[in-house]
Formats: sequence, C-alpha cells, structure tokens
Amino acid sequence: MIGLALRACLASALALALTEAPDEAEAPAPGTSVVDSGDPGRAIELPQDAQGGDERVRSLYFDGEERVVAGGKGSLFVVDRDGQALREALEGAQGESVFIDADGSRGLGGDLAVFVAADGGVVRWSPGSVAEDRVPLLEGDELVAVAVDSGGFIYAIGKTRALYERGNLRWRVYPYPETLRPLDAAATPGGTIHLVGRDGMLVRFRDGEWDRPLLPGLSPESIEAPWTDAWYSDVTQTLWVRAGRDRLLELRVGELRVSLSEAAEPTEPKAEAEAEAEAEAEAAAEGPRPNPLRVLGTVPVREHPIPLGPPRADEPPPSFAGLAGISAATGDRVVATAGGQLWLFERDRFVLIDGEVGLVHALTVDEAEDRAWIASQAGLSVHQLRAVGEAPADDPLPIEDQRLLDRLARREAREAQSDALPEIFWMPTLRIDNGVTFPLGARPPSAYSLEVGAGAMLAPLDRDRGPTLWVWPELAYRLERHESRGGHLFDVGVGLGFGTHVIAAYYRPRLVLGGIDVGNDGEPGVYGLRHGLALEALWGVLGLEFSHQYLGSNEGSLTDLRLGVSVNLVPLVWGAILWATLPTNR
Repeated sequence: MIGLALRACLASALALALTEAPDEAEAPAPGTSVVDSGDPGRAIELPQDAQGGDERVRSLYFDGEERVVAGGKGSLFVVDRDGQALREALEGAQGESVFIDADGSRGLGGDLAVFVAADGGVVRWSPGSVAEDRVPLLEGDELVAVAVDSGGFIYAIGKTRALYERGNLRWRVYPYPETLRPLDAAATPGGTIHLVGRDGMLVRFRDGEWDRPLLPGLSPESIEAPWTDAWYSDVTQTLWVRAGRDRLLELRVGELRVSLSEAAEPTEPKAEAEAEAEAEAEAAAEGPRPNPLRVLGTVPVREHPIPLGPPRADEPPPSFAGLAGISAATGDRVVATAGGQLWLFERDRFVLIDGEVGLVHALTVDEAEDRAWIASQAGLSVHQLRAVGEAPADDPLPIEDQRLLDRLARREAREAQSDALPEIFWMPTLRIDNGVTFPLGARPPSAYSLEVGAGAMLAPLDRDRGPTLWVWPELAYRLERHESRGGHLFDVGVGLGFGTHVIAAYYRPRLVLGGIDVGNDGEPGVYGLRHGLALEALWGVLGLEFSHQYLGSNEGSLTDLRLGVSVNLVPLVWGAILWATLPTNR
C-alpha cells in the first residue's frame, strides 16, 4: 500500500512539473534580433461618457508633435504623450458611428486628421475644431479606409464600388475600373493613391486615372494572401505592405518606369462649369463612368518574412494587423504587428518589441519619443520601440554577419572605384590595306603596296551613340613592291578620329622604320614619318586613306604619296561566328 501511494505521488508531481514547465524557446531565424524591451506596453485609460458607452478604439492618428487622436464609437480621444486623454463627443449624425480608419496631413494650414466610418460618416479634426461630413456612397457600398495627401485632399476608399475624393469643398466619385476588393490605402504627398487588398491587389489612382503596376518575383504565398495594410515612405519613395500572416513587402514604387507606349495620352483641361455639368448629367443617368485600368510598368519588390514561428492556437487572424513607420534617408524604420506580436524592421533585421499585443485594430508611431501606439481589442496602449540602453546599431553582430558586411563593404569600394573610371568602348582590329604608292622623282611612277595592321579602336561610351572622339593605336607591317624603292617597313602610331560607329574621319600620324632598295647599294635602313587622312565605316570594316610619307636614308630624303583601301576583319569574323552559333527556327 505504501509503495502504491509513493508511486502515485511521484506520478502526480511529474505530471504537474510537465504541465507547468514553459515550452522551450525557439531560436530566432537568421537575420533576426529578438529584443525583450522589459515593458509589455503601458495601457492608456480613456474617459467614459455619462452613459458609459463603448471606449474601444479602432483608428489612430499622431500629429507628429505632441498628441495622438483616437477614434472610438461616436467619440474622439485626444491623448498627450503623458497618457492624459480628453474626450471630444460628437453630437451630430456621427454620434453612433464606429470609426474604422484614420489618416491626416501636416501642411501649412495646420494639422488635419480625418476619421471615417463604414457607413460613410467623416469627421475632420484639427486642434480646436471638429467638422462632420458624409461621403456620397454609391448604392451598396461602404468605406474600408481613408488616405489624405499633403494638400489636404481626402480619399475615402469604398469596399466594392468606388473611390471618393473630397477637395475644394465637394466630393467626386470615381468608380472602380473593374472588380476590386481593397482593404487599405496609402497616399503620396503629391496625391497618388496606392490601394491594396485581397489576392495580392495593388492598384494606383491619380487624377481620375487607374493603373496596375506589375510586381515580378513575388512568391505564391504573397500573391495569394490578402494585403491588409499599407504605409508610404515619402523619403525613400517606398510602399510597405503587410501581406498575409507573416509577410512584409517592400515595393520601390519610386523606381516605376513607364514606357511612352504605356503612358496615358494627355487630355485637354475642361472648364469648371463644363465639368460640373458633365458630373450632374452622369449622376442623373447611370452614374459616373469609370476610366479603364491600365497595366503600367514594373516595380522592384522585396519580401521580408516576419519570423513568427509556427501558428499558435490563440493567434489573431491575419486581417487584424497594423503597419506604420518612420521615413529616413538612411533607411526606413517599419513597425508592424503580426501574429499578435509587435515587430520593428530596421536595417534588414526584425526586432521583437512585444510578444503579446493581441488583436490589433490600428497602429501609429511617435518618431520623437520612439514609441508605438496600438489600438487593440484590449484597449489603447503605448510601447517603447527599444529597450532602455539598447540599440540595434550597438548590438554585436554574429561572426557570419560581420564577414558578410565586410564582403559587401569591399564590393562597394570596388564598385565605387570602377564607377569613378570613365567607361570606354573598345574593339580589336586586324586591318588589311591594299593600296597604290606614288614615289616622287622615281620610275616607275606607281607601285603596289600591301599593309597589315593590328590595333584597337577606343571611344567613350555614349548611350545616344552620337558623334564622339575615337582613338586608334596601331602597329603595322608594309610591303612596298616598287623597283627602286621597294622594301619592308614598319609603322607605329595613334590615329585620332571624330564621328560615329557608322562613319568617322581620322588623322593618322605614324613613325616609320625599315629598309628600302635605293640604287644598287642594298637595303639601307630608313626612318621617317607618315601621316594621312582616312574615312572608316562600320568600325573600320571598310576604310579609305590618302597619306604622305617622308623618309630619310643614306641616299637622301625619299617622299611618296599613297592611296589605300582597307578592310577590318574582326567585325566580319565576329559576325560570322554569331551567325553560325545563334539558334534558328529550324
């Protein structure tokens, strides 16, 4: 009996230890620093109204200086950096609206924060004033997001029907060119709106025109995932997108290249009265007609998998996430939530800030204080992005990362050195020149002359392929068959030309050494100068030269003129090789 009792006690103790022992921590993925900030986030208490309404916040906006504006149900909360909150109740038609998204701008006219509700309600907040408005939604449509450019123009994003733009005290409706399912939008300072949504959707809108950039190189996981959040960095001209459960996408939209054939044809501006008349006629008929959707250029893209590890049972759905960031010329700092965790992405590395933020509705960043404000199901909270006394730049890098960094630094130094050197086009030459020489004061008056030369044609690279300077150094052997001045000569010189690869004119000065028959005294050594003018076509494939030669010998000076036609064999041989090796339809 005692043995059975002891075995039962041991089994119970072992089971209790196994159930209470924490799971073994997973090692971070390569390229990831996991930093425990020591602060899971400070909760912000919001004041209640007299009726004890719903204080849950679903939209946030930070004015960039000292306050966060949070949108709840029928109320706005203005929170300072110390966490002191002030409630601004809405008395009009928006008293029962639940604000689903917010955006704003800081322009010359002051701060402007815009909050929208799914039913079309709009609230424009600025310090000391609150104005209510309503979007003229098309039938069956509702709002899912809002974006504001630097000029204060408001772009309300419909769920299925249209984009609604407010500027100059009136709303304009732009129907979607095809079936779109947007989930979020981000605006550039100049008013280009990037819409992201389901099934890897990215569509741009600007001044009534729609286009879809191509994104080569995306993985199937990112293409098939919903793109839930977007943030645009105006410094690096990069669109950051949260996709699916664990993807952060970096889209270099500033590097979008549009060919002339793809660009839209300019349209004549219409008078305001004419435009208003057309808008009223469209509204009275079948509604505004959408402009077509164009496929426009390609955008470089990079995928950054967030190291979440395997899915957890209590993990919130991927659609409840947040994305914000800080623009910097040295590199953007992106703050994102994924899998109920708060992450900082900086210098191509992920840093875990808080592992338990829950189901997130909205996210904004205080750049000066280095904080992230989160509106989650648990309430409003603020999180320090870095642990006290720690910075990613000060963390010692692993040996592998340090070696990679050194290799990149050496490669950049080589590239910088090569970029400083001028880019030169060069082509080797093997020239055969058949000509006629005309010795002055000798009989017969003409004779055959053969010249074989080797060298290289050099010219600075010019993308326009316009006229430029050409340099042609060459070493040549010449056989003269004249009865009294025949012999073997060697020429060395550098020709200077100007023109294109099609045709160029050259001046060729050369030093001449060799031996020539003069009378019956053998072949005395001669030396002198030869110079002339030449025309060369197609990298010297065909050339024509007229030259003058002056030589000194023990018999006195020798002078002659020469006319020759030359052929450069290198381009011909290279073309023949390409013709023989390139595949054909057969």
